[in-house]
Amino acid sequence: MKKQFFVIEKDGFYGTYYENPNGADCAFIGLFGDDPNDFMAKCGAKWLHKNGVNALCISPGKKNYSHVNNPLERIESAIAWLKSHGNRKIGIMGMSTAGMDSIVAASYFPDITLTFGLTASDFVWQGFEQGKKDGCKEWPIPGASTLSWRGEPLAYMPFVYEHPVYWQKIEEETKGSGDIERSTCLFIDSEKAREHTEEEMIKVENIKGRLFLVGADDDSFWEAGKYIRRMDQRLKERPHVCQFVCNLNDTAWFSEIDASNGAVFFASGVFYYFLTEQVKALVQCMADSFPGGVLVFDAANRTAVKMIAKTWLKSAKIKDVDAYFAVSDAQKEISPWNSRLKVTSRGYMLGYNDLRDPSVSGFFRLLAKVGDGMMKMQIVKIRFGGKQ
Repeated sequence: MKKQFFVIEKDGFYGTYYENPNGADCAFIGLFGDDPNDFMAKCGAKWLHKNGVNALCISPGKKNYSHVNNPLERIESAIAWLKSHGNRKIGIMGMSTAGMDSIVAASYFPDITLTFGLTASDFVWQGFEQGKKDGCKEWPIPGASTLSWRGEPLAYMPFVYEHPVYWQKIEEETKGSGDIERSTCLFIDSEKAREHTEEEMIKVENIKGRLFLVGADDDSFWEAGKYIRRMDQRLKERPHVCQFVCNLNDTAWFSEIDASNGAVFFASGVFYYFLTEQVKALVQCMADSFPGGVLVFDAANRTAVKMIAKTWLKSAKIKDVDAYFAVSDAQKEISPWNSRLKVTSRGYMLGYNDLRDPSVSGFFRLLAKVGDGMMKMQIVKIRFGGKQ
């Protein structure tokens, strides 16, 4: 891939531009991983290339795992560079805390006209550092926000726990593993400690273009489903111009999409929580409404789905697990749904990369083989044929 590197001191932001080898006049700002040159960022860039856009991956700094008053001006500088180099449309995408960063940035900068907030919160959190300090791997920074604008920290929701109790709570909840992705007490307890202020809530009503929010009620990190519902309610209560999709089962949103130049839909980590019949109905409606369009989503076999949805299924007291969407052979199992479906798939981890990059550990390669092999984890692509 053709790449161009940027540093804060010279360019106003830290990042890597991955130019689409097939040429493109649109770009996505990708807040992938902790560094724009790591494995996750490279995979994200390749995925964006396959979908016809350039990729500019940015992060706070080289191998910077912290979120402390990160200046929104850096994203503003990235937008200006993209516009000055032939990109007529700009989108942004991030996950978790970076997903929060994405929707905040979109609420500030109208040049962003396509926003993906994956498991994002609907408010700004207190800033935090990662590394090693007093036996802790992460700790909150007093008086600091995750983001700043014009030299001032954005209003934020403070963590209820201070250092070192903050990390001790993580270890307590995760039984000593320190796996913060399996710890929700920090966030739930902080929201219980005080009411949100309007200042710290993200002004999603200011976002331009299209807004896609993805999250689950059984998120093991924080309450992503609740955050999305609050953003949906905020948009219902306030004037806004962004096009926002909330309920996939209500296909009324189809009519709001201009598909005259084609339509590509992405569903990331979504269909595991849908009944097979719901996914089938949605796909059939898409085939009717968007001939020539494309749907791309991740899927896995029954064994993997049971593992993914274990906590949620138990809390919801659902016993008929087999009714939920799972697939082993996508082409064989999905194609019969509709004669106009052209179904292809690739391994989730091995289908796009050979993992020979020196930054990829042998253990990760083993996990990839287990995921793509035993669990049939895959990326499914459905192209909708013309109307009959």
